[in-house]
Amino acid sequence: MSEEMVGTVRQMNREKQELQLVFQCAPFLIGYKISNLVVMSECDWQRLSGILYGGCIERRILYEEKDKLTILLYRPDMLAAHLNDRGAREILRAEGYRAFDVGAVLTAFTERYRESRRRGTDFPHELGLLLGYPVEDVRGFISNKGKNSLYAGYWKVYANVPAKRSIFRQYERAKEMLVTMMYQGIGLPEIIEMCSKKEVSVSDYAM
Repeated sequence: MSEEMVGTVRQMNREKQELQLVFQCAPFLIGYKISNLVVMSECDWQRLSGILYGGCIERRILYEEKDKLTILLYRPDMLAAHLNDRGAREILRAEGYRAFDVGAVLTAFTERYRESRRRGTDFPHELGLLLGYPVEDVRGFISNKGKNSLYAGYWKVYANVPAKRSIFRQYERAKEMLVTMMYQGIGLPEIIEMCSKKEVSVSDYAM
């Protein structure tokens, strides 16, 4: 994020939770990403869930610890298409999955994720697939045990670095665009509605 944008954020008087959500989820909210993990208090989630839930966005609470929730926000159709990829299914099958529809995968993953948190072990490797990461990078992460990446941005890259860097730049532009919209007085519900209708573009909200 540019220094100018950082200065803009510091001047903003928006609800902290809404700004945090935009920072964490801008590429997802605008439709570039399939899904997004968020961690927030149960109180904040109750306030924001009504804004987020519905339409083309679904959610799955993966874990609860004290007053903090770990939540997967996702677009069911996009996630289903990603999991239907042959390479994605090969990874899931190798990790012990036998059913590959979104509901079955999320149910099994939730149990695996909670068990990893209880034991304090590494997250299940298939988390990358649920977050929409490219199959080749998920496979590379697994085979290299998270090491030897060629580049690191929103995820660790193991193939086709120029294309992934282009994606990461797109994600950063999405973040700056949504922050700019909030700075201009557009509320989070309106931003989500505009994004769902594809009524926003980077050029329209450039600083």
